[in-house]
Amino acid sequence: ALAFSVDLWGTPVPAYRLGVIVIGAAVALGLSLWLRFSRVGLFVRAASTDPETTSMQGVNTDVLSAGVVGLGTALAGLAGVVAAPFLSLSPSMSADVIIDSFVVVVIGGLGSLAGAFVAALVLGMVQAIGAVYLPDAAVLLPFLIMIAILIWKPAGFAGSRT
Repeated sequence: ALAFSVDLWGTPVPAYRLGVIVIGAAVALGLSLWLRFSRVGLFVRAASTDPETTSMQGVNTDVLSAGVVGLGTALAGLAGVVAAPFLSLSPSMSADVIIDSFVVVVIGGLGSLAGAFVAALVLGMVQAIGAVYLPDAAVLLPFLIMIAILIWKPAGFAGSRT
């Protein structure tokens, strides 16, 4: 269904890749709005900040935590299904994703969805540009940026010290 290409600024881009971008943006926006404006989102944010106080307010933090893990698992499954056409199947493929996720969380700041979003964009651009202009050092660039961020701002872009 999405086997055609779209011409963007003189470059043909597969429609499926644009669909992945739209799906990713919609999921990120939906998750952000849900966490910010829903009652359950308020509970999730409260429990991530201070689980004991949240529990004392009558929120079952065990059920809430299980729900968050379930939602995270569902989103990971969605990401796997959507990204499957781009990725080749290999035993070590999860290591690449885990390492990139770690770099994004460190750069963006622990607990910050907006920071993680910005960090993911930065990481993607650094990897793409690095592969073209510095192919030998492209793998190292994200880690150099992560080290620089940790030295400059240990909590990450949007993280806060506790």
